[in-house]
Amino acid sequence: MLWAPIAQGQNTAAAEALFDKGVEEMQAGRYATGCPALEESYRLDPMPGALYALAECDMKWGKLATAVARYQDYLGVVWRLEGRARTRHEQRAAEVREEIARLAPQVPKLTLVLPKDAPAGTVVKRNGVELKGASLGTALPVDPGEHVVSVQAPGGKEQEIRVKVEPGDRKRVELVAEMPRQPEEPLRPAPVIQQKPSSGDAPEAPEKPDRTLAWVFGGVGAAGVAVGSVTGVLVLGRKNKVTEECDGAACTAEGKAAADSGRDLAMVSNVGFAVGVAGVVTAVALVLTEPNVRSVEQARGWKPVVVAGGQGAWLGAQASW
Repeated sequence: MLWAPIAQGQNTAAAEALFDKGVEEMQAGRYATGCPALEESYRLDPMPGALYALAECDMKWGKLATAVARYQDYLGVVWRLEGRARTRHEQRAAEVREEIARLAPQVPKLTLVLPKDAPAGTVVKRNGVELKGASLGTALPVDPGEHVVSVQAPGGKEQEIRVKVEPGDRKRVELVAEMPRQPEEPLRPAPVIQQKPSSGDAPEAPEKPDRTLAWVFGGVGAAGVAVGSVTGVLVLGRKNKVTEECDGAACTAEGKAAADSGRDLAMVSNVGFAVGVAGVVTAVALVLTEPNVRSVEQARGWKPVVVAGGQGAWLGAQASW
């Protein structure tokens, strides 16, 4: 049970030592060491006198906003005192009110504003302390000097700017948060959409195999049969003439001519029938077996040809390219 009073006594002793050091440093103009010593003294033992001395040190150091805030805290502490303790601080409290009135116009104010389109979650810091909500867009008192302001959008890079203010300044800074870069997507080929025929559309007929060459040979065969038939009839006519004009081995001039002509026509007739049969058989074979034949453009120039002359006739097929 004795540990608490002992610890408190030690804190009080440390606070008094720090207070004496802080006042000594302040009077020597070494505010960078004196003000922190007074602040630590007040933390260990929060006495109104230590708070007043700390406010005085900050004011002389040029930290106007901090000094005004500490003076106001001192007035709050005095107001909560009672009786003789409060009476001892009345004169000093009156002087503090006058000091606040004198310093207030000199305290600079800085307004930090984010654009309306700033993404949610954007973080703004001033001297490492995050500012949220109403702190943004409001003129806040700051100490004179340079302040480091940072802004960072979600996923983006933190950006820092330095803002210098003088006593009495009223500055407004529009902040811009750098947005993270979106990865570029590679170009993709457009999808191929296969349209299925509707129920009302007739399905396309399958392509028929190329039978042009089969038709060519069929035509040649038909022409050959026709030539063989015609020349066969002519042979019969010549035979009758030979019978009339010849007697054994002796023939008249007309009989001999008829015999010679009949012999030539008989040869043409035989050749025609042979070509006709071969053409028809080839055409049928091509249709039945469906071989790989030349395309229509290649076989398009084929046509059967029959040539007859004074000494006979011949049958064939002619192609042109």
